[in-house]
Amino acid sequence: MFEARYVSPEDGSAKTIRIEDYNEKRHEGHLLCADDCCNARVHFRNGGLTHGAAKPRSSHFCSYNNRDHREGCTHHNPDMEERNLQNLQEAVRAGKRILINLNLKVSEVFNRAVRPDSPYEKFCAQFSGNYHTISAKSVNDILRIREMLLDASDLEVGQDILARTYVGHCGQVCPFKDFFIDADGSKLKTLFNVLRGAPDSAHTAWSYAPNFPRIFRFMPTKKTQEQGRQNGAQGWWYMNGTHCKMGQGTSFDPVLLQEVKSLNTAIRGDILRNASAYVMGVPAVERQPRNSTFRVLAWRITNEDQYAAAPV
Repeated sequence: MFEARYVSPEDGSAKTIRIEDYNEKRHEGHLLCADDCCNARVHFRNGGLTHGAAKPRSSHFCSYNNRDHREGCTHHNPDMEERNLQNLQEAVRAGKRILINLNLKVSEVFNRAVRPDSPYEKFCAQFSGNYHTISAKSVNDILRIREMLLDASDLEVGQDILARTYVGHCGQVCPFKDFFIDADGSKLKTLFNVLRGAPDSAHTAWSYAPNFPRIFRFMPTKKTQEQGRQNGAQGWWYMNGTHCKMGQGTSFDPVLLQEVKSLNTAIRGDILRNASAYVMGVPAVERQPRNSTFRVLAWRITNEDQYAAAPV
């Protein structure tokens, strides 16, 4: 869409703006769908040659989550999700690779133009005509796409669909099985070793690009859950997670701790209180451990689209 409603944070007044009127300092974070009766949040996306497109794309406003649009919204097609499912099923039947494009801000870098020699463009060239793309704008989208792929496994293809599913972001490509860590301790250990520069035969540079986001299942500590109960809906800016042994199980092995910190808005209280949550972010290893017994894997997030309560 090329129009959006700007809602002033000072007085709450709304004004329709066109794409050429957009000013990042003034408008970012204060835009809604251009339909006067719809309160779906939208954001600005730069134009350019991205995601393997054949032609440059014009700058435009796009939704954070298509499901937030009201029924009958004049700027949103309610049949889009059903069409996405049908197209995905057709691609699975045809034996194509699936490429999930992350269309959300997971760090301070977002929507960077893709270079012609990037891993993303090389992937598109290598599998030209034999891959299907689908967009994801939140952790919930990723979980929904994963479920669709698992449900499609009974289509007569006779192979592991997730093994030929990939994720694209900012010119990089990562196999889905390396992107979706879930609660797999061995994957966390491998990721930790890669980030701290230690050799690890279980990874390749392509699978573990240092700045590529991952999704993992975060288990908040009892203290974090209590903080969520105390603060209620206001939430908190960070949460600590349960530990993971990094060695063979002796009392002298280093322990991996995890922490999530939000850079812009507080993490919702219901997420803090939940037994576990899915979080998507770019991980980094704490370079100066506070305690030699522990190593810290830190995840920084910028918005609430990067987490979701995990099902019980």
